[in-house]
Amino acid sequence: MSQILLVTRINTSLGIPDKVFCLGDSIIMQVVGELNTMPLLVLACRMCPKNIEGTMYAVLMSTINFGGILSQ
Repeated sequence: MSQILLVTRINTSLGIPDKVFCLGDSIIMQVVGELNTMPLLVLACRMCPKNIEGTMYAVLMSTINFGGILSQ
């Protein structure tokens, strides 16, 4: 939805310059993405054996990052 606001230039009518809007949008999207993966990480770490939580986190994050690289 934010890209539509940027293309239709509604952000400038609200007094927000394009550069600031793009930077703020990127930050907000990153924070929301991290919050979306948090329940998955917590559940996975609770299900794995004791003292393997770090390895489980590393495997999950590398899988998520690899999927992000492939999608681009």
